[in-house]
Amino acid sequence: MSADTALTDPAMETFELRMPGGVLGRLFDRNGLIRRTDRIEAAVLALVMIISLVALPFAAAFGTAVYDSRRDALLSEAQSRHVVTATITEGQPDKRPPARIGAEPTDTKPVEARWFVDGMERTATVSAPETAKPGDPIDIWVNDAGEVVGPPPASVQAAVDGVTTAVVLWAGVCAAGAVVFALTRMVCDRIRSAAWEHDIDRLSQAL
Repeated sequence: MSADTALTDPAMETFELRMPGGVLGRLFDRNGLIRRTDRIEAAVLALVMIISLVALPFAAAFGTAVYDSRRDALLSEAQSRHVVTATITEGQPDKRPPARIGAEPTDTKPVEARWFVDGMERTATVSAPETAKPGDPIDIWVNDAGEVVGPPPASVQAAVDGVTTAVVLWAGVCAAGAVVFALTRMVCDRIRSAAWEHDIDRLSQAL
């Protein structure tokens, strides 16, 4: 039989060795070449993926709870703060270091101010425009006790906290799963390597 005849003879059959597909495909594949360690590795990966998917709605629910809690806290905080008009009594010595050349100039300075809450006089050091002078009025934020506070945080902060919490929680679950799978693969690789060395030794002895 010539080489050309052999190449065109329909009776000639080709043999193709197919290795298993992806890691997950090894879990239910009946291919005899798949080892027990391959199935263990596939099972761990499937479990990690399932846990990651199941954790997603729980992370979202936890983030929603954080959002609701922060929203209520910010709302309560905003309701306890209000603006009052104070009167500048005197300026404070400017203890700030000299501005560097090219630095942006500041537009505020510390001053002593006086205001009244429920008929009681209050005084404190507050920030005022650079052009402010004694006797000028200035609006400041105070709490129910009449103490100087900052303006209430923006309500969007509650949404930011909720989303951040949900993302961090879910990312933590995924990262933990990735670590577990990586450790499983490392152990399985060592077992497979040891098995290969054992088989090679047996083959060498047989030869």
